[in-house]
Amino acid sequence: VPIKFMNDNSNKYDKITSSIAIVKASLNGAGFLYKHYNNPGNIYVITCNHILGNNNLETIKASFEVVNNTNEISAKTAEFKIIGRDIFSDIVVAQFDSELAYNKIFDVDLSDYVQLQINTTTPVNLGDSVDLVGHIGYLDNRSFLSGKVIDSKYTGSFFKNGFYIPESILVDMNIMKG
Repeated sequence: VPIKFMNDNSNKYDKITSSIAIVKASLNGAGFLYKHYNNPGNIYVITCNHILGNNNLETIKASFEVVNNTNEISAKTAEFKIIGRDIFSDIVVAQFDSELAYNKIFDVDLSDYVQLQINTTTPVNLGDSVDLVGHIGYLDNRSFLSGKVIDSKYTGSFFKNGFYIPESILVDMNIMKG
């Protein structure tokens, strides 16, 4: 009897899904696991600053899921210590610390979850394809969108008398059909 192997039908999103988190703070949002090349032993989560409130400026919780090819879900929640944030670029960096009370009580192990690396040396050009995985409005945690770079060095504001936005990548994404 020949042995049948399952085909790898995964796409680029399937390969990073376990990196994406539902981050619980004053609001819920999305984040992703990150491994910095200078500190490969540390695990970080990157998320948005606007989900924080005055009651959670020290730690946040993030929940991750892995779905195997039998649709069995393995979920894990971990607590991360906030080590940096920027309100203007709307970024929070938090580090996994196994000594935090929640992580000790529940013996949290994140070794099954993929940590993404960011290549900051790759040039970003007009028309480049961009993928976004995140929490869009009140949709789910894993909304996948694709778009194109329309300005690789955008600065300014989106609103009259709004905050100045530091250099960013401006992307055109189709959020709703029609």
